[in-house]
Amino acid sequence: MNNYTRMIGSAFGVSCLLQGFALPAQAAGTGVPPFMKGEYTPGKVGRAQYPPGTGATQTSGLQQSCDWAPNYGDTSTQNLAFPEANATYWQASPPQSIAAGAQIRIDGHFPDARFFSISLYNGSWQLLGTLNDYEMVADSGTRPFLAPTRPNTSVARGQAYTAYIDFAGAPAAAARNTLYAPPPRAGLLGGTQPQKLYLLYRVYVPGAQTASGDVPLPALSISGQAFSAPAQSPACRNTIAQVLQNLLFAIPIRPGQPAFGTPKAPAFTVYKDSGVPGLDVGVSGSNQYMSAKPTLPAGYVYMIRGRAPSYTASPKLAGGAAANTRYWSLCQNTSISTEVVACVGDFQAVLDRGGYYHVVVSNEASAPEYADAGHGYNWMPFGPQSPAAVIYRQMLADPAFPGAIGGASMGAYTPQIAYCTVSAFQSLASAYPASPDMVFQACGGANL
Repeated sequence: MNNYTRMIGSAFGVSCLLQGFALPAQAAGTGVPPFMKGEYTPGKVGRAQYPPGTGATQTSGLQQSCDWAPNYGDTSTQNLAFPEANATYWQASPPQSIAAGAQIRIDGHFPDARFFSISLYNGSWQLLGTLNDYEMVADSGTRPFLAPTRPNTSVARGQAYTAYIDFAGAPAAAARNTLYAPPPRAGLLGGTQPQKLYLLYRVYVPGAQTASGDVPLPALSISGQAFSAPAQSPACRNTIAQVLQNLLFAIPIRPGQPAFGTPKAPAFTVYKDSGVPGLDVGVSGSNQYMSAKPTLPAGYVYMIRGRAPSYTASPKLAGGAAANTRYWSLCQNTSISTEVVACVGDFQAVLDRGGYYHVVVSNEASAPEYADAGHGYNWMPFGPQSPAAVIYRQMLADPAFPGAIGGASMGAYTPQIAYCTVSAFQSLASAYPASPDMVFQACGGANL
């Protein structure tokens, strides 16, 4: 992976969350915690919609704060950085001029959602720290999560919490519900030097009608003053999308031409941070990734197969059992302009009798017959650019899970790709209507 790819790929962490959506609610199965009910219909591909920004009166100068607004608020202008279609991301920023001893207060409520977090970044979008939901304690003293993948089923959604950002540098042991920013530096002419910081609020798979999980966005204040600048304020516009737009503006983006001949299936490889300061923008410490860059010659489809990890809120888990992951997904993306085309989240994946998913990808105008949930498949369109980027995500994998991305041996949990002509897939899927694994093998895939 070259530095350019690392630079745009490093946004996986934040990007995977940078899109909002609002899909119809559906109650989950028996045994699902009360704050996770209402997730969406299995077998359907998640596609993003975007809520409007928020904001009020604008102040001026370095004292200006920026209240929450969608970081990727409109796919027509900000569908960048490989976002995840089943997540929403909001951005806010405190004033650049911070007095010594100042503290940001965050008053929020645990949402009805699979996952949420609050992350702090410096002005170059390098991660300074994250508060994951399982690390947070409600004002009542309860924890909605007992461990990264184990919800506390006795705690209802909506519990209030209070979190803080201290400008004193990180201590050896962090205080409860607290993030730490570098302390302000003295200015040459008195006061303190300006310091640009960003907050990102992530919500994955809300189980309600609203992208924020049926609770208000957290209230932000510093020294008793609420964040209030509108989203359209110039000081509030430096999103990760715009960082990437600045990097990509000189690259002509054209629809990819289909390759010709028999395609070779690319392997999924583990994404790793470059370790180079300034390249890995917006990284999230909650996710791990694998990716592949397939082409799609005319007249072909490709299938993606792998064993599905268990996930928090899965109706198949025994009561109180720890899941393999909090969340996992497969997303089809453009590899150059870094847009999401479609995602299959864990709750949407159609699984066969052995617990494997089979996702068919084809040109949108030629979705093959039988590539549907009734025959054991999910389907995603290839997208406008070739090669594409397919991203496999795992969130908060259990350390004991052998299929965790980056582990010594993922085995059957490693996604595999196999190509078939459209006509061959249709013939095989018709001949083996309840055996997508046999279709995958007949198309040249490995028997995992």
